[in-house]
Amino acid sequence: MAREKRIEMRNRNPKRCGRLVALTLLLAFLPVSAQALTLADVDAGATLVSGDLTITFEAGSVTVLGDLDMDLSLYSVDATSDGFELSGPLAVFGAGGFGTLLLDFDVEATAAIVDLGLAMNGVALGATAFGAVTTTFDVGAGLGTVVSGAGGAAFTDAASIAPTTTVSGTTAVQLLAASPGELASIATFRQGFELLSVAEPAHLMMLSIGLLGLAAMGRRRTPRV
Repeated sequence: MAREKRIEMRNRNPKRCGRLVALTLLLAFLPVSAQALTLADVDAGATLVSGDLTITFEAGSVTVLGDLDMDLSLYSVDATSDGFELSGPLAVFGAGGFGTLLLDFDVEATAAIVDLGLAMNGVALGATAFGAVTTTFDVGAGLGTVVSGAGGAAFTDAASIAPTTTVSGTTAVQLLAASPGELASIATFRQGFELLSVAEPAHLMMLSIGLLGLAAMGRRRTPRV
């Protein structure tokens, strides 16, 4: 009996190996989850999906000037819950260091966009060191954030707009470190879009049923004359 069991186990091994080989091949050909885009991807033409937003970058949408690193593959562009975020070697050093990055984008939403937001994380060391991120939109709105070595900073900005499902914008990053030993750097900036809240059909149905129930109760409680 034990001998027959050993023979049966040996006979099963080829089948098991076959299943393992098939599984390995299947995993090898499964699509890999999407990685974060780089500015090189964006400049070639790319799309990010962020919840109910589709953000499109046309080919040639990136411009880098001055002392910023020209290797676009070093910059990362990630979808966030309400827009996108860019990070990378956005830094210049004195004396006379300066740099500019321009990024064009188009946004399409499934519901109306009613608010625009911009946030950045940066540092400026030195009296003339300066860093700014601004965005201008085709709907007539503009946002601006700034950090200055001379004092004062505004790391967030927001604006309300007339409801629309599409907007186009240009974000400009500007850095200056004019004197020796100065530094201006922006670690990240984030562009956000807030959509008009619309009640879902199921919620509307529940609300309607509740109102009908209250109306029926009111009729029952109304005394007859």
